[in-house]
Formats: sequence, C-alpha cells, structure tokens
Amino acid sequence: MKKILVTLFAATLSLSAWAQKYGLNPNDASDANGDITGDGYTNIEKYIHGIDPTKKVDWTNLENNHDTLLGRKSLL
Repeated sequence: MKKILVTLFAATLSLSAWAQKYGLNPNDASDANGDITGDGYTNIEKYIHGIDPTKKVDWTNLENNHDTLLGRKSLL
C-alpha cells in the first residue's frame, strides 16, 4: 500500500509540474478535460502521451501519427 501511495504522489507531482509548464492550473480538474488547441485530444491524453498541449497537431496527416509510448518503461 505504501508503494502505491508513493507512486500516486509522484504521479501527482509530475502532472502538476507538467500542467504549470504549459500554463494549466493543476488545481482545476476541468483543465484535464480541456483541449487548448482544439485538435481533438484532451490535455490529460496529451500528458499521458508526452505531447505538448500547446501545439496544434493535424492528426489526419499520417506523418504526425506515431506511437508516443513506444520504448517508455513507465507512464510515470
């Protein structure tokens, strides 16, 4: 249980730092469901995939579609 709590705490700190880096409010849960650029992906999805939420991406262009999680050992 302690390991789970430590992991959740680390994840929360990581998400908070990411949110602040991109001008989001880590204390406002609605920011997670927002889409700064209107490209169809929420901010939390971009966090999980390591994508800059401030850059609009044309996901219909196949060159922009790649596996962002490939090679990552952990989401944290």
